[in-house]
Amino acid sequence: MNHWTDQAELLLRTIAADDLDGFGCYVVAFDQIKESEPRLHGSKSLAWTSHLLPTTIRPWLESQGRWIGDGFATVVHQDRIPTWRDTLGCCVHELAHWVSDDRALEVPEIVTSELAELYATALRDWSDGYIMPSEKPTWFQHEAPFVRAACHLAHRANQVVESVHPKHVHFADQYYPPLFNEETFMSSLSSELDATGSIRDILKMAAPNEFTELWNAATATYTQEATE
Repeated sequence: MNHWTDQAELLLRTIAADDLDGFGCYVVAFDQIKESEPRLHGSKSLAWTSHLLPTTIRPWLESQGRWIGDGFATVVHQDRIPTWRDTLGCCVHELAHWVSDDRALEVPEIVTSELAELYATALRDWSDGYIMPSEKPTWFQHEAPFVRAACHLAHRANQVVESVHPKHVHFADQYYPPLFNEETFMSSLSSELDATGSIRDILKMAAPNEFTELWNAATATYTQEATE
């Protein structure tokens, strides 16, 4: 393997083998792609993903001999990330978005050139100018299904790379009140974290009551303010 992105992709395929089976998995350093896609800088994000990203960067992936079909892709700004463990954690975080978002499975198998360009333009515009909406809660786009998926992926990642812990995946500390951190959510899902197989399938099942009650408590303050 010649690049750290290969190692990251291997980790993701290991911890989400069933979900990624038959799909592409592309970890792309922004430094690799900035000349061909300078607008995909993702504002100040450490890493980001979109269900439209694989189609948008397909020409570049094909030029690198990496395209194997639609699937998961993330752009990572390693220069903004302090450690290798955090870099892997960011990749796991982004994969949690993909496995908890069914839009990723709704992209047409056959995409015309016109539709591909429409996707690409929309994504470039979003990445180039995205600002977090002030009226949204801090956990906007990091709701319960994402957190649950991230817990499973973080648990599996730690089993593969012992030095990667849930805190490196950053799926709670930035979005929820201080008492509701990564370990708190992990504990609430302890009864199911050893489950194997597709995480998408796990998410179709009812979450443990402990997790649901914890998430409701973590979001209660905003929910109350929004209804007043």
